[in-house]
Amino acid sequence: MKVLENNFKLNFKNNSFNFYNASDGIIPFIISEILQNKKKIVIALSDNKYLKPFAKTLSAITGINNILIFPSWDCFPYSDVSPSNYNINIRFKVLTEILFQKNDYKIIITNFKNLTMLLPNKGEVISNIFYLEKNKEYNLKDTINTLSSRGYNHVNLVLEPNEYAIRGGIIDIWPVGEQAPVRLDFFGDTLESIKLFDPMSQISKKEKHSISIFQNIEPPLSDTAKNDFISNYRNYFGPSSNKDLFIHQLKEDKKLDGIEHWMPLFYKKKFISFFDFFNPEYLIFEHNLLNELEIFYKETIDAYSEKKELASTQIESINQPIKPELLYLDQSLLSKQLNLIKKIEFNKFISKKSNNYDLKATDNIEKDIKVNSDEQLFRILQSIVLKRTKKKIIFVADNEKNKEKLIFYIKNLFKNEEFILRTNKSNFTECFDDQEIVDIFIYPLDKGFENNFIKIISFYEIFKVRKTIQSRKFKNNINISDINIYDYIVHNDHGIGKYLGLKAILIDNLPHDCMVIEYLNNAKLYLPVENINLISKYGSSEKNIQLDKLGQNSWNTRKNSVKKKIKDLANSLISIAAKREMAQTYKMNVDHIKLQEFARGFKFNETEDQITCLNEVFNDLSSAKPMDRLICGDVGFGKTEIALRASFISSLNNFKVLIIAPTTLLANQHYKNFKERLHNYTNVELITRNTTKSNKSNILKKFESNKSNILIGTHALLSLKFSDINLGLIVVDEEQHFGVAQKEKIRSLKDNVNLLTLTATPIPRTLHMSLLGIRDLSLITTPPVNRQNIRTTVCNFEKGIVRKAIQNEKVRSGQIFLIVPRIRDIEKIIAKLKVIYPNLKLEIVHGKLKSKDIDNAMNNFYSGKCDLLLSTSIVESGLDIPKANTLIVYKADQFGLAQLHQLRGRIGRSIEKGFAYFTLEKKNITKNAERRLKALQAMDSLGAGINLANHDLDIRGAGNLLGEEQSGQIIQVGIELYQKLLKECIDDLKNIKKDFSDDIIINIKLPILIPENYIYDLSLRLSTYRKLGELRSNEDFMLFEEEMINRFGLIPNQFKNLIELVKLKVLAAKTKIIRIDANQEYINVYFNKDFKDYPEEFIKWITKNKNYVKLVDEFKIKIFNNKIIDIENLLLHVYEIVNTINLVLIKKEQI
Repeated sequence: MKVLENNFKLNFKNNSFNFYNASDGIIPFIISEILQNKKKIVIALSDNKYLKPFAKTLSAITGINNILIFPSWDCFPYSDVSPSNYNINIRFKVLTEILFQKNDYKIIITNFKNLTMLLPNKGEVISNIFYLEKNKEYNLKDTINTLSSRGYNHVNLVLEPNEYAIRGGIIDIWPVGEQAPVRLDFFGDTLESIKLFDPMSQISKKEKHSISIFQNIEPPLSDTAKNDFISNYRNYFGPSSNKDLFIHQLKEDKKLDGIEHWMPLFYKKKFISFFDFFNPEYLIFEHNLLNELEIFYKETIDAYSEKKELASTQIESINQPIKPELLYLDQSLLSKQLNLIKKIEFNKFISKKSNNYDLKATDNIEKDIKVNSDEQLFRILQSIVLKRTKKKIIFVADNEKNKEKLIFYIKNLFKNEEFILRTNKSNFTECFDDQEIVDIFIYPLDKGFENNFIKIISFYEIFKVRKTIQSRKFKNNINISDINIYDYIVHNDHGIGKYLGLKAILIDNLPHDCMVIEYLNNAKLYLPVENINLISKYGSSEKNIQLDKLGQNSWNTRKNSVKKKIKDLANSLISIAAKREMAQTYKMNVDHIKLQEFARGFKFNETEDQITCLNEVFNDLSSAKPMDRLICGDVGFGKTEIALRASFISSLNNFKVLIIAPTTLLANQHYKNFKERLHNYTNVELITRNTTKSNKSNILKKFESNKSNILIGTHALLSLKFSDINLGLIVVDEEQHFGVAQKEKIRSLKDNVNLLTLTATPIPRTLHMSLLGIRDLSLITTPPVNRQNIRTTVCNFEKGIVRKAIQNEKVRSGQIFLIVPRIRDIEKIIAKLKVIYPNLKLEIVHGKLKSKDIDNAMNNFYSGKCDLLLSTSIVESGLDIPKANTLIVYKADQFGLAQLHQLRGRIGRSIEKGFAYFTLEKKNITKNAERRLKALQAMDSLGAGINLANHDLDIRGAGNLLGEEQSGQIIQVGIELYQKLLKECIDDLKNIKKDFSDDIIINIKLPILIPENYIYDLSLRLSTYRKLGELRSNEDFMLFEEEMINRFGLIPNQFKNLIELVKLKVLAAKTKIIRIDANQEYINVYFNKDFKDYPEEFIKWITKNKNYVKLVDEFKIKIFNNKIIDIENLLLHVYEIVNTINLVLIKKEQI
C-alpha cells in the first residue's frame, strides 16, 4: 500500500518480526500488508474498549468484514461479580464461530488477558444445539423443557441473553450469541411465527424463518452441567450445609453472580489454552504487552490468595475458590507458547531484537495539544498545511458532519492562503496523484501518523472528542417503578391504604379482577380494575404512614384542605403567568451565522432533543413576550450548552446576562466554562462569597458599563439592584435547590426579563401538564452521542472488589465517589479503606459540615488533589467532574431508585467509561430492594436510561419545583394525587373541561379481567391495567390492542370486555353520562345533573324511538332492547347506544 514507505521487503512465511518507531496509527496499515499472505492472526490489545474501533479501521483498510472481536471478561478475577451479559454474548458468538467454522476467518482481535485464560474443550461444547423452524410441529411443553434443561433462565420479562418467558402459546427467548431476542408464536404445537423484538419496547418487528438456540458455554447451566458442578465442588472442597453456597443455590435455577469464576467445575474434561482453541499462526501485539501480562498474573494470584484466606476463616459461608491453574494458563506454559508462535511486535522505540524494521512513523503531536480557541486551532492547522510541500497531507473524518466541520475550519482559517483543498476522493490511493493538494475524505480512523512522506491526521486528533455511535431512540414499555405488593397507595375517595395484590372475585357469578386494598383495622376494599384510575401511588417514603379508616370523613376533610391550598397556589401561578404574558420585552436578533460560528466551539454533536430545545429558546428570545422556560434534562445531557448559546445571543444584542447557581463551586465551574467559550465575544465576571468587597465593586462597575455582559454568581446576586442595567436574560441552574422566596425574588428582578431555568429533576407527565401554559417546558431526554453506557454491578462490599475498583480508576488517573447512606457510616468506611487501600487521598463531605468545609473538600476533589470523595448523597446533583468515573455505593439497598440513578449520573460524563458498584453489606436485603437494584443493572446493560415513575420524585426534590409548602401537602395525600389535584385546579382556572371518565359507574354482567395465563407477572398485569385506564382516544386504544397482540398474543374475551368497558367510560364522559346499568333486556342511562335542559335534538330522538326509549325522570332514560341481546355482544350494543346519544348531542352543538 502506498501509505507505507517501501524501505523493506518482508517474507511472512517463517519468521517473527519486530517493528520499531511504530506509531499507533500506522499499525493497522502494516497488518493489512501482513494479511496479503492470508494468515490466521490474533491481535492482542490492552483494553476491551479498543477492540471495536480497531476492527472497524482494519476492516476499512483491508476490505475484510468477518473480523472476530473477542473481549476478555469485564470483571475482576475471583470476585462475586459476573461478566456482563453483553460481554458473555459477544464471546459466545466468537466461540461458536470457531467451533462450527461458520466463516473462514483471518483475524481475531482480543484483549491480552484472554491469552492467559483457559477455555472449555471443543468436543464438550459442540453439542446441545436446538433448531426451530417456522410452520413446523414442535411439542410446546417439550420445547419449554428443552430451554430449561439447557440453562435458560425463566423470567417474567426477557431483558438479557440466556432468558426466556412464557405467555400462553408465546415464548420469548434471547438465545445466547444473538443481538436481539425472538418471539416464538405457537398455535397448538405449530410454530406459526418467529419474530425479533425490541427488549425495551417489547414490540416485535422483523420476521425470521428459523432460529438456532445454543446452550451457554460460560458457564453451561443445563441440568447435567449443574450436577457436574455440584459433584466437582464436593470433590474439591467437601460437602457443605450452607444454603447460600453455589452447590445449593444452583438447584433453585437462580442466576448466580460470580459463578463464572468456578466455570471448570461445570465440565468433565480439562480446559485448553487460548492457542489450542483458536490455532492462530501469528500473534500481533505491542511491546508493553509482556509487562501487562506480568501484572495481570500477579493480580490474579493475589486475588486468589485473598479469597482463599477469607474462605479459610469462613469455610461454611463463602464459596471456596478454585486454583488458578484450573482457569488460567500457567505463566511458564504461556511463556513457552509465546516462544513457539510466530510473533509480530510493535515498539515505539528502537529495539535490539533480530528481524528489526524501522517504520519511521510517529504519532501526530496535535492529539496532545489542548485547543481552547480558534486562534490555537488556526495555528495547529496552519502548521499541518505548511508541511504540504514536504509531505502529503490527508485529513480523515468518520462521518459527513465531521468532514464538513473540518472543511469549514480549514477554508475559513485560510481565506488568504493559496492552496487546493480537495474533498471528492474516497481512499488513500486516489490521493497520491498530487503532493501539494490537501485531501479530506471519510474514513474510520481514530489515530493518524506521520512519516517521511505522508501525514494522515484524524478529526478526533484535532477536535479531541470521542467517536461513538448515535443512540437509537425507542419507546420504553418497561416501568420498573410501578405499584408492588405492600406499597402504600391512595384511593381518591377513601384515602391511604396498603395494596395487597390482585384477586379475581365473583360478581353476579362472573370473575372480575379487583385490587385488594387494606385500610385501618384490617378493613379491605375490593376495587374493580376498570376503576384503577382512582388509585395513585403514595410515594417512595414508607416511614410513619398512617392508614385511613374506611367510612370516615377524615380523608375527605384532609383532601379538601390540601385542595384549597393547591387552589391558592394555582391562582398565584396563573397570576404570575398572566402578568408576564402582558409584559413586553425587546425582540432579540438571532444571528444564525455568528451563532453557527460560536456553536463550533461545542465539542460534541448535538442530540435531536438539544436541537429542538435550542430552537424553542431562540424563538422565545426573538419574540416580544418575555421567556419563562424550564429546561428539564438528566445529568450531563447538555443543558449548560443551551444556556451558553442563549447567553451568546443576549450578549450579541447588547443585553446583560445573569447566571445564578446554588453553590459557589458550581458558580466557579460555570465561570470557567463560560469564560472559555465566550472569551472572543465578551467578558465574563464572577461574584461569590469569596469575592472581596473592592473586587465586587469593580466587577459591578464593569457590568453596569459595556466592559462585561455576563455575570455569574450564587443567590447572593439577588440582593443586588439591577433596575438601571439593561438586563436581558437570567439563567438559573439546578432550580430545584432554590427556595420559593429565592425563585420569586428572581422573577421580581424585572418583569420583562427573559428567564431560563435548568433542572436535572425529571418531571412526570402529570406535572408537565400542570405546568403547561404557566411556564414553557423543554425536555432533553436523550443522552449525548459521546456518552458511553455506565457498567453497573450489584455486589457485596468486599475488600478485593473495592480495592480493584479503586486501583483501576487510579491507573487511568481518575477519581472515585464513595457514597454512604448515613453520616455514622463514614467512620466505619474510613477504617475499611485504610486496610483496603492504605495511601488513598480522600476528602469527606456530609450535611453536618460547615458550608466552607464542604466547598474546600469539593474544590480539592474537583482540582484533583484527592483520589476519593467519601460522602453522603449530598453530591447527587450539581458538579460535573470529568475525571471521576467510578462510583461505589455502600449499602445500596438503603437508597431509593431515583437517588441511585442520580448518583450514577455523576460519573461517565467524559470520554472514559464509567463504572458503578452498588454494594451490599448483607445478603438478606428485601425482595423489593433487590428487584430495583437488579432492574437498574439490567436497564443499563441495554443502554437505556431509566424511566423514573412519579412516586420516586419526592426523593429528588420535585416538591420544590413549585413551592416549599408542597412537601407538607404531598405527605398528606401522596405525590401522584397531589399532582392530579394541581392539574385539576389549574385546568379549572383556565376553563379547561374536566375529564369525568374516572367517575363513571358501569354495571354490566360480564367477566372482566386479564387472565393470569395471558400476562403471568403480577406487577406487569397491574401496570397494564393502569396503562389501559389512562387511554382516551380511539387511536390510543387501537395502538394498545396492537401492542397487546404483539407482546402477548390474541386478546382473550375477558380482557376484550375490559378494553371495551374503558372505551365505553371515555365515550360516556363526553356524553355527560355518569352511570350505566345494562343487562340483556334493557339499559338504564343516568345523566350528570349539569345536563338540565334536554336539547331539542335529544327530545326528537326520544320521541322518534318512543317504542323502546323511555324518559324515566329528569336525569334518567331507560332503553329496552328489541330482542334479548346475546351476553357476548352486550357491551358492543351498549356502546352503539351511547355513541348514538353522543352523535345526537354533537349535532345539537353544531346546530
